[in-house]
Parts: sequence; C-alpha cells; structure tokens
Amino acid sequence: MSNRNIINSQLYKILRYGYFFLVSNLLFLIANSLFLFVFIMIPPQLESLVFYLVALLPMGPALTALFFSMGVLVRTGDLAPVKDFIRSYRDNFIVSMKYWLLQLLLSAIMLVDAVYFFNQDFKIIAAVFLLLFVLINLFSLIGFPLLATFEITVRNVYRATVVIIWRYPVKQLINLLTLIAFVIIFWAFPSELFLFLFSLMAFYVMRQDQEIFKELASQFSETASEGEI
Repeated sequence: MSNRNIINSQLYKILRYGYFFLVSNLLFLIANSLFLFVFIMIPPQLESLVFYLVALLPMGPALTALFFSMGVLVRTGDLAPVKDFIRSYRDNFIVSMKYWLLQLLLSAIMLVDAVYFFNQDFKIIAAVFLLLFVLINLFSLIGFPLLATFEITVRNVYRATVVIIWRYPVKQLINLLTLIAFVIIFWAFPSELFLFLFSLMAFYVMRQDQEIFKELASQFSETASEGEI
C-alpha cells in the first residue's frame, strides 16, 4: 500500500517528469555538441556565420527528436527518453535535414540582408528583412513539431504551417514570445535550468499545439494517424 501511495504521489510524478526532461535535454545537447563547441570557441558575429551554419546542421534532426519525445510525454504522460529520442532521430533524419537546410539557408539570407541594410542606414528595409527572419523562425517553431507528429513531406510542412499561422496567429505569436522570454531569462540569469531548458520549451509547444494537430491530422498526415512515425 505504501509503495502504491508513493507512486501516486505528486512528488513521484514531479521527479519522473524531471527525469524525462533532464535526459531528453541532455540527449539534445549531445546531438548539438558541435554547435556548443563553436559557440564557446568562436564569438557569434557575422564574420563567423559560415562556422555557425555548419555547426547548426545537426540541430534539425535533433529538434524533431526532442519535439517527438515531448509529444509522446504530452499525449501519454510517459516516456522512454533514450529509446524515443533515438528512434525519432533515426526515422526522421532525412526529412528533418531537408527541411532544416531550407530553413537555415533562408534564415541566414534574411539575417545577412538585415545587417547589411542596417549598416547602410536603410533601417526600414533592414526591419523588413528582420521581420522575415522572425517569420522564418516561426515557421521552424511550427514545422518541427509537425515533423515530430506526422508522417509528412517537406512541402506539406510549409502548407500546414501557413494554415496554422492563418488560423491561429495569436496563439503562435504567444508561443514564439514565450520561448524568446525563456531564452532572455536564461541568458540574463544562467543557472542549472540549462539542463532542462530545451526540453521544457519543446514540452510547452507540444502541449499548446495538441488540439491544432488533431484538427489537421486528416488533412496533412500521410497516414491520417496522429503520433505515428
């Protein structure tokens, strides 16, 4: 009876979720160890853009795997963090990399143009490119959860993303601003939260978007079945 009470206690549930978040976050960091190395060794500036683009390449499949893991946790309340992360990373590697390469290239172009026009004192044009840069990142914020939830082509990821932004602009803007706030708070007050940060953000996004994914399941999933990879 005492063992059953412990398992059903809030403390046990909190510790289980803490374990899921920690392990998933560590796996994500390991998958992006190249970027962490470059970030530590090379100052983040425009002249270092090529190094950062190369270092960011592994992040696409890792993002899909992290969102997949957190989606499983949201839907079932349980997770095999290592198994689920590795399975999604392997199964979705090619489509995630294709999508990520497009997003990474577009982001780099918009960022370089924004900096260029700002330095040329064309601040309005620079603001336009900066806005496009933010929009592209919003696409990623929606696109990777879609890849993690459905069997879907890159083309349909963009189609579904446009539909989601059109139907739920406020909700997606809140998601983006919330994640930016997470990053700013951590940047200003770095702490042990880094060990949980990315998995917590992915969990938040997947929890917020579950109803949206259910509505889109029949339209954009190649299997018309949510959560299958």
